[in-house]
Amino acid sequence: MSLPLRLFSLLALFFASLFLSLRCYRMLIAPHEPGTIGGETPPRVIRLIDLNSGARWEWHQEAHRLGWQMRYPVSWPANPFFVDQLLSGLASVKNLELKGEPLPLEKSHEGKMELSFLSAEREDSFVLSGTAVWSKGQKRDLPLPEDWKAVLNPLWQEMLMTRLWDWELAAVDGMILEFPKKEERHVFSRREGIWSAENFPALSSEKLDTLLASILRLEVEQFLPEQEENVLTLGLQVPDCRLTLFCRYESHVLEIGKSFYKKSQLRFAKRPPCGAIFSLPCDFLQGLSDPHGYFGEDFPQNAS
Repeated sequence: MSLPLRLFSLLALFFASLFLSLRCYRMLIAPHEPGTIGGETPPRVIRLIDLNSGARWEWHQEAHRLGWQMRYPVSWPANPFFVDQLLSGLASVKNLELKGEPLPLEKSHEGKMELSFLSAEREDSFVLSGTAVWSKGQKRDLPLPEDWKAVLNPLWQEMLMTRLWDWELAAVDGMILEFPKKEERHVFSRREGIWSAENFPALSSEKLDTLLASILRLEVEQFLPEQEENVLTLGLQVPDCRLTLFCRYESHVLEIGKSFYKKSQLRFAKRPPCGAIFSLPCDFLQGLSDPHGYFGEDFPQNAS
């Protein structure tokens, strides 16, 4: 090997070793340096723990989408505004840390929540009290950011998306309506804006669009994740109705059961494979419970 080529090889080996050393330093030492908050890589996981009860919530950033998904204790799309508050609070704490020296940690502070942000590089954990926040393991505190005050009393309605569907009416091109207890199954399909179904020769596209519009507007009234084991009591082991909507290559199933309260104006439902059980207003069920009566009314005059 010639001398210039040998020198080039040695230089290449030197710079490769230097790069590897800096990389190892960044991964092993830099994340643990005191006084630094938040790495260059955005967090991919957010974890919240109630220090008194031990209750835990986790949000994960979806790999192929921009949104966030709650993974624990239930699987359900996260409310983007709530996640934005968590990330905004992280930015506020980071700015306060950089601008000035934080105050010594007061003994009167009692931690209520532990909030952690995890990325591929590091984990940043904070303990929150009613008025202050401090980095876990560091004896100094900062004022509690306004965006983190809701974390002290987390509510399901704030943490999760309440709207069931993220589709416009024109995007829905198919629907399956099943009644497992009655062993009934109806398949609806739309082509060029016209709906058809084998069991409904005089089907009104206008009526079906009206029904679908009400279904697409549905929002959760209450989440009941703690009652996952009570699917039989809530009428979901054998649901009264199973609704499947198709949007091109996507499909979503909604299973609906009757409330165990006879006079209740709610119906309990779940979206497989999500683990959350929730309640819905039952007004929209009038068209689903008796499809022959609903779609057969005033026909064939109103048939399209």
